[in-house]
Order: sequence, then C-alpha cells, then structure tokens
Amino acid sequence: MIGTPSDSVEAGFPGPTRTVSRRFRDLTVEDDKLVSWGSDECPPALRPLLSRLVPPGTASLRVDKGWWPLLQRLDCDIASVEPDYRITRLGEDLGVLDFEINPGDLTDEIADIIAGAQSESTGTCVVCADRAWLYRQGDWLVTLCPDHARARGAHPARTDADIAEAVPRPTDRDVAFALSAGVPASAFTAQAEHANRAYLRASAEAEEAELSSWLTATDVACLLGTPTAAVNRLRRQGSLFAGRRRNGRYAYPTWQFDCPNRRPLPGLHAVLAVFAGDHDIVGVSALMTGTWEQLDDLSAAAWLAQGRPIDAVLEALENSEQL
Repeated sequence: MIGTPSDSVEAGFPGPTRTVSRRFRDLTVEDDKLVSWGSDECPPALRPLLSRLVPPGTASLRVDKGWWPLLQRLDCDIASVEPDYRITRLGEDLGVLDFEINPGDLTDEIADIIAGAQSESTGTCVVCADRAWLYRQGDWLVTLCPDHARARGAHPARTDADIAEAVPRPTDRDVAFALSAGVPASAFTAQAEHANRAYLRASAEAEEAELSSWLTATDVACLLGTPTAAVNRLRRQGSLFAGRRRNGRYAYPTWQFDCPNRRPLPGLHAVLAVFAGDHDIVGVSALMTGTWEQLDDLSAAAWLAQGRPIDAVLEALENSEQL
C-alpha cells in the first residue's frame, strides 16, 4: 500500500516522525542484501552464477541489481537439476530477463524454470526489485516500479504501439524472444504498421522535396508557348508527365522537354504509357534520367532528345525489374 512519506507534526508540538514505505513488495533480508549491495565486487551469493558465464572470466552480470535476487534463485533452481550447466546469454531485452544456457544442458524442466524467471522479471523493477510494469525510456523498454520510472523520466508502455515504437527494427531473434517472454504478437503487427507509416512519411517528404524543384504549369506554358489550359490537357492525355504536390498543384520534371525546340520529347506519349497506373513519381523520374547500358549508357530522356528509336526505350523500360 502506498503511504505518505512521514507523519505530520500537528499543532506545533513535535511528534514522532514515521517513514511509511512506498514499496508494494517487501524484500527478504537476503534479497535486500543483494539489491543494496554497494561493493564493486560480485556478492558471494552470485559468484556461482558468475562462474557459469561463457566465455569464462566475464566480470559483469550485465543485469541491474533489482533482478539479482531473481538470478540467485534461478541459478539455484537450475543447478539442482544440472549442477554443471553453463550460461551463454545473460542480460535484459525488451524489459525481460534474457537468459540462455548451453543447449546441451537444456531440458524441459530447466526450460520451464527459465520461463518462470522471465515471467517474474516482467513484474520486477530492475532497480529495486519492487513490483513493476513495462515502461518506455527513450527507445528502450524497461521494467520499473512507478517511483523509479518517474525518476528516470520513463513513460508507461501501455499499448502495442508503445512497444512497437520502442522496438523499431526487431530481428527474428528479438521477435522470437519477445513472444516467448510474453510480449503480444500484436505488438509486432503494430511495429510493422508503424514502420510502414514511417516509410510512407519519409517517401512523401522525399517526393515533395523533389517536386518542389520541378516546373509549374505556368512555367511549362511559358516554355512551350502555349496556354496553361493546353498544358493541363496534355497532362490529362498522357502526353506530359507530372506529379501532384501537397498544395494540390501539378509539377512537371524538366527532363521531358526538348527545350531548344520548345516541345515535349519525341515519343514521350508512348513512353509514358508504360508508366500508366499507380507508379512512384520520383521513381519514374529516376528511371528516365538514369543511364542504361542498352541505350549506349545514355538516359532514356537523352536518348529521346537525340531522336533515336523510341522502341529501344520502350524495350528497356518493359524489361526493367524496377517497374
């Protein structure tokens, strides 16, 4: 039960001051010794566990003190089944104890013991061993009690989206470990959706930046010596290539114009027909301006500008894996 830090002093009379614990979970004397351990040396209760780490001679447990009592019990439980077992992985990941032993030492009984410790870790503060919940601290997930979460500026990870944002690019191993430790699979569905939204936002930003350097319909009308209405008509007919900006106006890349002759490139209408449908605007522009080995190391736009055969460009585009 959460209490007040101390009794108040009433009516000006000094009274006994009593500190009320804010802990949800009391510690045993042995656990308290581990959590409050102040020496740089490993506590005696954890030396057997430390000696099992592979490779030998590892000096650090790489786990905060709040989980030391949990580790001490875990070591004793496994050693009662397999006295000579070896630890190949020990740490904290996604707010869960990350613990693996030599596969040759692993049995179904030991796997259940490890799973139980991992489950316990998800409700144990890594700082003080009090009852805890999952929090986000920057781009990390960490299991903390409310007091230490507040001290660290961490925020509750209440939803799948919270978890997804803290695990931006999980490996297959991360996903498998998280699922085995109780992280819901839906969190990684949310993660994939979050990554996709981030990609779409970045793509939209890149596209807008590219289109901002292109010509407006008015610019094109001046270049071709034609009314703006005619430019819009050519675009609708598929005779000019354009992308729509955020402001709703169309922008036209310069590569599609034969500027000296003040006209669109020869054969442009046939080439643009290849891109009919839903195509990446910036990607199309990159295809038209990048060099092609089958076009004598010219870009498709340069090839057309030189009046070379249109069929060669059509063949190159139709055989491209980027379409």
